[in-house]
Amino acid sequence: MIAGFENTAENAKKRIISSNIALPDEVKGCTEEEIKKLEIVLNVQLPLAYKAFLKVMGHGAGRLMRDADVFLDVLKGLTKEASEILADEEMPPLPDRAFVLAMRNGEQFLFFICDGEDDPEIFYFMECNDSFEKKYSSFWDFLDDEIRHIEMVDLAKSKLI
Repeated sequence: MIAGFENTAENAKKRIISSNIALPDEVKGCTEEEIKKLEIVLNVQLPLAYKAFLKVMGHGAGRLMRDADVFLDVLKGLTKEASEILADEEMPPLPDRAFVLAMRNGEQFLFFICDGEDDPEIFYFMECNDSFEKKYSSFWDFLDDEIRHIEMVDLAKSKLI
């Protein structure tokens, strides 16, 4: 099954490059060893879809999600930071086996549950909200939305020129 997700990740990489979101040398993946080490350090079994993403672009992808903490260099601390945010806000804790995959400005984050699903639902939290919101049906829906957002902004800018 990982091969199918790797194809999806490779297709996303091609789209990012063809949309000029990143140059080919800006899309940098993680090694299998780095992914395994992340799983060991955080004591999680990451979903196959997410592992495929990390393998293809886990170290960066040009302008993709440049405004958020999402790449390997910061992933180890995001779940802990999100837990601290929730505690400071006197909110219920993250669900068991939650993995925070993205954080923006220390006030909003996205997470999935490491429960054996290959392509998990993505949940969202923002400080001013009082609950978690199911934001995407799958990791790939999330990634597609991020790519589409940049494509739409670029298109709008090109029409202004």
